[in-house]
Amino acid sequence: MPLASLLLSYLLLFYQFLPEGQHLCRLSFTKKVAQSLYKLFVKLKMADVKDVSRQKKYYVKFTKAPFEEDTTHEFKGHRNLSKDDMPWWSMDKKHEKGSRKSVSRNLCGFLNTGMGGTVYCGIVDNGEIHGLKLTQYQRDHIVGAMHDLMSRYSPPVDQRRYKVKFVPVLGASLTEEERLEMSKFDTKEVVNEEERKQPHKYRTPHYCWCDKDMMAQFEHGILISDYVIEYKILPWEPDGEATGGLGSLLNLHPIHADEEGKIYFRRQASLIQAEKRDRPKEVFHCTQRDGTKVSPFQIIFQLLSWLLVIMMCDRKLN
Repeated sequence: MPLASLLLSYLLLFYQFLPEGQHLCRLSFTKKVAQSLYKLFVKLKMADVKDVSRQKKYYVKFTKAPFEEDTTHEFKGHRNLSKDDMPWWSMDKKHEKGSRKSVSRNLCGFLNTGMGGTVYCGIVDNGEIHGLKLTQYQRDHIVGAMHDLMSRYSPPVDQRRYKVKFVPVLGASLTEEERLEMSKFDTKEVVNEEERKQPHKYRTPHYCWCDKDMMAQFEHGILISDYVIEYKILPWEPDGEATGGLGSLLNLHPIHADEEGKIYFRRQASLIQAEKRDRPKEVFHCTQRDGTKVSPFQIIFQLLSWLLVIMMCDRKLN
């Protein structure tokens, strides 16, 4: 919001010239105003995402998702979290599925916009809901793999910045009451807690023990439930517990590099990778939460405005 930042800077300067009896606590007041405006903006931008997440506790198989891919939504028909999890044929350009990309790239892009967003694994590119068959052991694996991946980012991502949710995918032939009842079923009640403690294999395209267990269950005729995995990156809060960057001073969130050392930014329904030679410029141009570009000169002007306010406050109060 370049215009809002400019107006805020002029508002701060205006308060410096108020009469002596009216300027008490003006700095703390303007800081509160800035933070309130910022929080309001975040709530308005994320309102559609929250509304979608509250609509239903399940998805209906082979129907269309109630939203499209955009700045805060990404569809994936697979669950390969990082490049280390990708099978060999997915990286072979000669293969028909060689265009498959890891989920991590999109998570990095959502982090670096500051607005957050959600990757839906189990929804294909055209928005059709297929779901992924997952046992409780595989769900445990996915959560652990997410923690492992976020710890490999630079800087590491605090666990309070993201969530992993498993939403059931149910058949269209079921009634509304049946779907609601089935969506409440907790698979943790029918698994062996000791087996859940077994260590999982991360950072490999090979099957983990939980994947082999699922295939064994399937071969014996045991029905495996379908889920959509929602990897949700929460919007950055300047005064939140899991903060970083420049905090409440400029509302500039931290920029993260993924497990490969690459930096991505989310733009509409696509990603932009910042090359090494372009990174300083790209960071400056991609930190606005509303998707607009901000030049280095605007950021420098904002910095100088704040410094001027602080200097004038100190001189007048002393």
